[in-house]
Amino acid sequence: MNRHLILFLSLTVYCQVVLSQDNFSKGVAAAQQNKYIVADSLFTEYLKTNPLDVNAAFNRANVKLQLGDTCVFCNIMHEISVAYKDKEAWKLFTKICGKTDSLYCNDNFELTKDKKSRYLIVSIPNFCDKSYEVNIHDNKRKNVSIITSPDLFSSYRTNVIASYRLNNDGYKTYLFLVDSNPIFPGGNEKKDLYKEMNIDIQQIKKELNLYHVVVNVVYIIDKTGNIKDLKIVRIKGDLKDEETIEKLKIYINSYFMNMPKHIPAKFRNENVDFQVQDMITFW
Repeated sequence: MNRHLILFLSLTVYCQVVLSQDNFSKGVAAAQQNKYIVADSLFTEYLKTNPLDVNAAFNRANVKLQLGDTCVFCNIMHEISVAYKDKEAWKLFTKICGKTDSLYCNDNFELTKDKKSRYLIVSIPNFCDKSYEVNIHDNKRKNVSIITSPDLFSSYRTNVIASYRLNNDGYKTYLFLVDSNPIFPGGNEKKDLYKEMNIDIQQIKKELNLYHVVVNVVYIIDKTGNIKDLKIVRIKGDLKDEETIEKLKIYINSYFMNMPKHIPAKFRNENVDFQVQDMITFW
């Protein structure tokens, strides 16, 4: 695999020989000319149709670093190192983003020094918010989970059975569980019915007359099954004005915060706080 130096931080990046002037080769050329915004756009478009191209992902990460977005750089480098067992990506991640810590546990989830133990707990620094992401690997359950990476535009299999965010104050919020995720009372069919009959949703349809609008949210279902810390992450669609957007936010907030209690997530038979990514669409 050939390498081209496209950055000024003594970072080597992967490159491939491309005869046609596609987005990848144009991205490399733009980066070599220090046109990092253009290069980022070209690599991003290329990855949408070639999500398994680790060369393009590696280049995009380094371009992000040059643009000052160390957060995305760290996310991409970590994903590359995990998904593709890439040593160069791991080396750059630990150099720029911070070193990881590892613990080992036996079958009873007791700490041990035996590196061949069943469970491996890896603590990874999150450069974006100064917290840590902790992944719990089960060496007896190979490829048990599928991780979707928005930064790589692809998915990969792993033996991670649980993942949580650890804040500086010690607060844990689980982000992923193979088993025992939160459940809406009655299951997904009841959740769909709740949405269909909900007064806030009816008011949105009646008053705002939305068409092709998608609202993405995140919230936490706590140990007791209640919803808290709702955040509207993104609203996509043709919205008329700020007043419409503000009304939509009020109704969306009411819809989620008034949901009935869920069956909380569990890890090792204990209820845990769990972050949910959810959406509502209006067509």
